Formats: sequence, structure tokens, C-alpha cells
Amino acid sequence: MTESTWQSRYPSFYIVGAPKCGTTTLFDWLKQHPDTYLPVKEPNYLSEDIYDPFPERERRRWTMQEYLEKITPAHMVSKVTGEATPKYLYSDTALNTIGGWASDTRIIVLIRNPVELVVSLHNQFCKQGIEKESSFYNAWYISQARKDIRMNYMFWGTFGARLKRLYEIFPAKNVLVMVLEEEMQKAPELAYQRVLRFLGLPQADLPDLSRSNSATGSRSFLLNQATSSLRRYARKKGMIGKYPAVANIARRVTQLNSLQGNKTTLDEAFRTELASYFSSDVQLTAELLGRTHLPWGDFYRVLVNE
Repeated sequence: MTESTWQSRYPSFYIVGAPKCGTTTLFDWLKQHPDTYLPVKEPNYLSEDIYDPFPERERRRWTMQEYLEKITPAHMVSKVTGEATPKYLYSDTALNTIGGWASDTRIIVLIRNPVELVVSLHNQFCKQGIEKESSFYNAWYISQARKDIRMNYMFWGTFGARLKRLYEIFPAKNVLVMVLEEEMQKAPELAYQRVLRFLGLPQADLPDLSRSNSATGSRSFLLNQATSSLRRYARKKGMIGKYPAVANIARRVTQLNSLQGNKTTLDEAFRTELASYFSSDVQLTAELLGRTHLPWGDFYRVLVNE
């Protein structure tokens, strides 16, 4: 495939972040539109400067041609194509690569109160068995000392600086930023219609607008860690396909150990400390969006209370 052929096959849009802000939900909404083709939600293909998504996979990394064949196959050129990888917002490699294509690629960013974002991300990593520290309080204070960037919660909660970088690469008309609390949560139908207009998609019957990837917790943190480790080991050794009973057992144990709607409660002093850490970045975010404030009471208490 020549470079000129690639140019016509680049994805129509990217949902680039931020994590735990509704990217999976929006992707699932768009998958249901008759004029889209969205086969892979989070390939992580372009963000290797954040971390290598392939270390445990017993296969080589995709080439660019293979990536495009997966995301935008030739027989789907008439469809609106795209993918959603929340890490791309934080990845210089991803943003520079997409921007270097010099196409009319559309970029969608979802944001939320960063205090809620980092707490939710910690819960997810605990559920996945990636995070070994069950206390978010402890995990927060060791964030920057960790070698694995995935568990640096200070890094993921600081998205204003990344938005600034995004606007330096892409024209504002090609970027849509949506605030989770105002749109996806409060007015999902209007949010969906706004995204369709941005992507140039015709209005269609409303899809199932329920939330995807809802937050859950675990009855036993240690049992969850053990189950996650078993699942990763089985995947690494190729046991999932050969012995489906292993995956079924792990899945069943996870279901029994899950708690729906589990939410970490922060004491007021710690919450205030988190808000103080993110305050300048939140102010930058508001300025980039041409707003005086955002609907986040941790940062705009007087305005919200009024």
C-alpha cells in the first residue's frame, strides 16, 4: 500500500481521551449508527511513548498497513471510520502522527472533574489487577515514583496541558471537547446529536444510550488480584483458546466478587488537596474552552452553590 493510498484510508475520527470520561459509552453509541464502521475500541496502536501495549501478546506489533486494514478496510471506505484510545490525548507520538497525516480527521475529547477521574481510574486498575495498592490515598502519594505511567494518577488527571498541545496541532474546527457532567450524563440525546453533527453523520434513530463500562468494585481486593493474575497468565500462555473453562471460571469468580456502583469516598481534606493540585490545570482547560468556569464544585464552589 503506497503512502497516497494510506492517505485515503486514514480514520475519519479519533476519540482521544480522557480516561474514565465516557469514551467507551460514546464509542458504543456511534457503533450503532448505520453509517459507521468501528471494529476496535482501544488498539493503543499510536501511543507507545506512553507504554507498550504489546508486551504480553505473543505476536508481533501491527504495521501501519495492518492497522489501517483493521480500522479502515478497503470495503468500508464509504463508512465513517474511527477508534477510541484515551491514551492518545497524553501521547505526543499519537497526536503528532495523526496531525502529520494532514487530513480532515476529527478529534473528540471527553473530560470530567479530574478528582473524580483519578479516583475512578484507580478503581478500574484495582478491578483489572494492575493496581496493587487498594487505598487510593496511598496510591496517590506514590504515583510519581512509579515506573509504570499507567498508575501515575497525577499524570492522567492533568489534561488541560494536553488540550493545549492538541489545539497547537489541530485546527479548532476539527476538535470537539465535551464535558461529561454537562452532556453525556445530563443530556445524552443532545450529546449524541451534537457528535453526529460534528462528524457529518446524518441523524438516525437513537441508539441504546445506556452507559458502558460502569464503575464497579470488589468484595475482596485480594480475590480480585488473584483472579486477574490468573487471567493474565492464561492469556500469556495461550490457555484461553485451548481451555475455555479457565476463562469461564475466572469470569464467574469476577462476577460473584463484583459490587455494582462501588464508589470511593474521599475525606474533605484529601479531596481539597487533590483539587488544589489540579486547580491550575482546570483553569487552563476553562480558558482553552473560552469559559469562565466548569461544572466542578471542587474548583468553583461559590459559582456552583449560587
